[in-house]
Amino acid sequence: MNSSLKLLGEYVRLTRKSLMKKNMKEMAYTTTLSSNEVMKVLAMNSTSYRVELFNGQTGYIQKNRLTEAARPMELLNLRTDGELLQIPDQEAFAQFVNKGEQLAVLGKHNGFWMVKNNGGQTGWITDQQKKARRPLTADPD
Repeated sequence: MNSSLKLLGEYVRLTRKSLMKKNMKEMAYTTTLSSNEVMKVLAMNSTSYRVELFNGQTGYIQKNRLTEAARPMELLNLRTDGELLQIPDQEAFAQFVNKGEQLAVLGKHNGFWMVKNNGGQTGWITDQQKKARRPLTADPD
């Protein structure tokens, strides 16, 4: 199976700042996206993925600018109790997360960070919440 096919329907993130094309026929770009932006793969061709952002906007991104979002960017250890959101929206409460819980950071979107907890649940925290967390190092000593 082609390794690109496994990303269909999955979340990916940008490896560097990129432009998203509106469609493949025109050279018009719709959006400039920053690195680590999370999006869902809808379709693919030989050079690009058709993706959807969390605001519903769709377009095309070159394949070589994306990586699997399931691979964490970093690990964070919570300093305080907080909230895990269902979607990148302040009003979309999903559950509480406890002080000391470890979160894997998967990507970002508009001031929110997609994370996964130890139980395998994926959700979102705000940029402010992330900045209040302590990054874990590979060797805590």
